[in-house]
Amino acid sequence: MSSSFRPDRWILAWVLQTRSRMTGASSFPLPSRPVEERQVTIPTRYGEMSGLIYRSPDAIAALHSRSTPPLHIQLHGGGVIGRAIREDEHVSRFLASETGAIILAPHFHAAPQVSFPVAEHQCFDALKWALSAGSMGWNPDRITVGGGGTGAKLAINTAQLASEGRIRLSGLIATTPVTDVSLPTPGAGA
Repeated sequence: MSSSFRPDRWILAWVLQTRSRMTGASSFPLPSRPVEERQVTIPTRYGEMSGLIYRSPDAIAALHSRSTPPLHIQLHGGGVIGRAIREDEHVSRFLASETGAIILAPHFHAAPQVSFPVAEHQCFDALKWALSAGSMGWNPDRITVGGGGTGAKLAINTAQLASEGRIRLSGLIATTPVTDVSLPTPGAGA
C-alpha cells in the first residue's frame, strides 16, 4: 500500500457513511481516481456467494508492469443482520483509489436467514478463494482483511481462522469491532 494511506481516513469514511445514511447526504471521502468494479462468484462451504472487486488505475497499471498489487478484503457492517454489500462501497472505492490495492467485498449471508458461524465461515472461505485466485491479479502474499462494526468482528474471526490454518495475513484493520456479546452472569455484580 502507498505511504499516503492513512487509517484515520478510513475511520472518517465510516463516520461519514453513517452520517449519509441518516441525512441522505453524499458519502465521503470521494476517490481521487476512477475505480473499476467487477462482480465475482466465490465458492464457499455453503454454496456460492457473490462479491465485488474494486480496482484503481494504479492496480491495473501494476498488472501490466508485472508487479502485483496487494488485496484488501473489506467486510461490510450491518449488525450481523444486514446483508448490504454496498454499505461500505464508498470505503472500498476510496481504498482502491488511494492505495492502489485491489479491494474484495464479499456478500456473505447474515441473520435471520442464517446463524453463527455461517458468515464467519464464508468470510474465511473468501480469503481461501483469494489465495487460490491467482488470475485475479493480486499478490497472495500481501492480503489484509478489515471492516467496521460487524465487518470488523468478522475480520477478526477471519484472521483467527487464518492463524489456526497457518495462513499468513499482512494485516488486520478493525474499526469499532464488536468483540464481546456475552451477557453478565446474574448476580455477579456490575
